[in-house]
Amino acid sequence: MSKVLKIGIIAGVLVFLTVFLILSNVQATEEVVFAAKEIPAGTVVTADMLTTKSIPVTAVPPEAVKNINEVVGKRLEITRTKDDFIPRNIVLDKSIKLEPGNVLVSINVPSEDAPLVSAGTKITLVLLKGTGSEEVQYVPDLNIVFLKQFTSPVTGSIETVAYLETTPERAVVIAPYIKSGSYKIIRQ
Repeated sequence: MSKVLKIGIIAGVLVFLTVFLILSNVQATEEVVFAAKEIPAGTVVTADMLTTKSIPVTAVPPEAVKNINEVVGKRLEITRTKDDFIPRNIVLDKSIKLEPGNVLVSINVPSEDAPLVSAGTKITLVLLKGTGSEEVQYVPDLNIVFLKQFTSPVTGSIETVAYLETTPERAVVIAPYIKSGSYKIIRQ
């Protein structure tokens, strides 16, 4: 075999390997929907609250929303902060109708109270201060818009979440109690 042919074959193999290595390091990407700013739970989502980012296909969570139109005009059941991706399982049904200006607030329903509540039920939240029940505050006339049940990955038990319609002002009052679990539910 001639020297020129050997050099040509070696050069061809080197070019092939170089192209292969470059192409194998280039990953395919996919557009995924992210929050452009904080989106509080229960807020009707508008296009300016969202953005898309191109991320490697291997990093795209299977439940990620990939089209902004799947979210615009709907509500999220969980607050998203800026740069959080939007998973499909937190996008609520568009048919949920709230009074203008009202928001949705989610609360965990204690298992002993779950049989007592259903969509359309009015409840009063009793907000408990401190460790005792000596100081309480009552928030009446909260409407349960819908309930969602799921199996806890930790305990394996069925847990119930109620979505309540309220004003933003009342939501601010009850939020710390919901977060700490310092509340009781009374069916009206």
